[in-house]
Amino acid sequence: MASRRQFITGIATTSTVAIAGCNGVTGRSPEQTAEQYYTAVKNQNIEKLNELVHPKATYYPINERHLDNLGSGEIDSVESVNKISSEELAERNSQGERTLQDYKQAIKAEANVDEVTFVSVAIIQNGERNESPLPIAKDGSDWKVIF
Repeated sequence: MASRRQFITGIATTSTVAIAGCNGVTGRSPEQTAEQYYTAVKNQNIEKLNELVHPKATYYPINERHLDNLGSGEIDSVESVNKISSEELAERNSQGERTLQDYKQAIKAEANVDEVTFVSVAIIQNGERNESPLPIAKDGSDWKVIF
């Protein structure tokens, strides 16, 4: 019986992997994108930043001049990254949900993207904890930073 169970488990695992691959579930999550983005900023890795920034972002492609604006020399570490809803973001920033929905719609319209989400990123910067939202947009099967 054990060999039959192993066979069935193997078929189920293979099917799950095949279905996930067909559905484009192979890219980075919004949280992974944000963490890798801030790590690339910290390390001043322009090549990695350009991989993580959406091609329709205002500052794409990233170059050395952008590194100072991104605060590359000031980031000590990434403490946490969490996907948040527009409602949570509105509550944290004391802004109305309408304002945030307008912002999300503006990103979609300006960059001509279908899907936008927000992640809350807490970084240690010059020894102090700073938390801020980061918009992330879908690009194929990956999520990329868009600003």
